[in-house]
Amino acid sequence: MTNEKAVLSISEMAKLHKISRQTLIHYDKIGLFKPEITHQNGYRYYSLNQIPVLREITFLRCSNIPLEDIKQHLENRTPESTMAFYAGQIEQLDHQLERLKRQKQYLKSRQITYKQYYEYQVCKEQPELQYFPNRKLVFIPYNNVNSPGPLHDTLMRAWRLITDAGFQPAYGFGTIIRHKSLSQENIMEGSGSYIVLPECADDLMTANTLLLPAGDYITMYKYGMPYNPKPLERLLEWMSGHDYSPCGDVADACIFDASFYTDEIREDFCQLQVPIRYN
Repeated sequence: MTNEKAVLSISEMAKLHKISRQTLIHYDKIGLFKPEITHQNGYRYYSLNQIPVLREITFLRCSNIPLEDIKQHLENRTPESTMAFYAGQIEQLDHQLERLKRQKQYLKSRQITYKQYYEYQVCKEQPELQYFPNRKLVFIPYNNVNSPGPLHDTLMRAWRLITDAGFQPAYGFGTIIRHKSLSQENIMEGSGSYIVLPECADDLMTANTLLLPAGDYITMYKYGMPYNPKPLERLLEWMSGHDYSPCGDVADACIFDASFYTDEIREDFCQLQVPIRYN
């Protein structure tokens, strides 16, 4: 430190605040924090009175406040404007925390789903009885689905409805096969893609929605695309022989989609969910 001149070199200033010389050069270029003296040879020197200013900048940057916001804050800074600035930043952090909580919940829901079904990666077509709570869905009917293209296109239409409303599709998706079509020649008539809505969106979205009511469901895991009705037909036949009858729309819940495909497995891994009444 050149005490006799009461100035600090750029290296001394950077070391004092534990930042890099390149950071100080960048601050100079954007007009955030300029050295008091700049020689023609490019050497930069800072006065001792600039230390508190850089200290404040460094503190705010450690709080992830954007440089442009810091620059505006430091222009004509007063105690009143500083209190208002901090209040605004705290309010923004509160919003970010709420968003992070939602994102954590979305990820946790997806993690639970994968963990729950991990043991069934080798398909076991063994029907089981399972209880489900009420599930509100975004539902978009297919237009003659018989290949992955229309399947993905319809699902993404439902996906956009949810994301445009400010939510993430993290609570399950798949295909709905309508109850009235189960006895028809074309079992896929009226079917479509669905995405489960988060509970916090239950009262916010009413268009394009469908309710899967709480109750007992006969479920079965299977590999296959939803437009291949054979697994569902086998399950319905099994149900008929065990005194169960479908009493509502069937969910073909996708668990492991094409992002999990291998050289050996080229179909989705799903769970059929058939609401039942007891004969």
